[in-house]
Amino acid sequence: TRLYFAVLSDLADASNFRGCFLTGEHEEAPLTWQVHRFESGNEAIYVQPNSCSSDKRASLLCFPHGGPHSASFVAYNVLVELLARQNIAIVFVNFRGSTGRGQDYMDALPGKCGVVDVEDCVEAVNWCVESFNVDGNRVGVIGGSYGGFLSAHLTAQRPDLFKVAVMRNPVVNVASMVRRGDETLSPFPCFTIFARVPACIPFLQVGGTEIPEWSYYESGSNKEFAPGSYPPPPTAEDLAKMLAISPITLVENVTAPTMLQVRSRRSGFCAIKHALTTTSPNTAGR
Repeated sequence: TRLYFAVLSDLADASNFRGCFLTGEHEEAPLTWQVHRFESGNEAIYVQPNSCSSDKRASLLCFPHGGPHSASFVAYNVLVELLARQNIAIVFVNFRGSTGRGQDYMDALPGKCGVVDVEDCVEAVNWCVESFNVDGNRVGVIGGSYGGFLSAHLTAQRPDLFKVAVMRNPVVNVASMVRRGDETLSPFPCFTIFARVPACIPFLQVGGTEIPEWSYYESGSNKEFAPGSYPPPPTAEDLAKMLAISPITLVENVTAPTMLQVRSRRSGFCAIKHALTTTSPNTAGR
């Protein structure tokens, strides 16, 4: 198999695209795909390796997108093809909260994170297992940022279904994305408007991330902020809402071997020491 990479000499000019293929010149693509929409509005994009059959059922990876207000779509993806060549099927899920489906669909998620999106991912996985040559005992989940948040919820809420997980910079504890006001330097110096806070004012701010308003909005807070303003200190009620949607509260349920991919800098979404030390006893050493 010959490997080709996509090269865009000018990102603003797609006419300069010079190919992105993993197949040989005359080799058949190793996968097929289809889109399915459920009654709830939930949408699944299922990618199946051609190598799977009733005698050689594929493993399945659920791949929830980040955001959460974004969407997965049908397009070439080198990772998908590499996985297909290993007889691994993938289901991308445009769960409630995704974009492209109208305001009501997008607004169905805030305040219900870890609930309706989990339901939609489980629905998509069950559809794949019931409808295709997929091994229901070999199901995993992979995702980054909010996709990591959702991956953590899925392994905690459905340990019977999800047997392995890969999480890149996951949001595991929304309430912990705070810093004290006496920390004079922002963790994101490029945001100079927020770079310094008076050391004499020891209050809490949701500021362990470059998008602090995210913590309020997704946890269901109705607070509104003026454009360019910094969110106020969270109340006890705010923090309780943030913790309530966090998968860290369910960590005792996790049995799946889990790879956490976190960075040493700008890791506001998932404090490294928390990610590595707050480990389920069920997965310790695995």
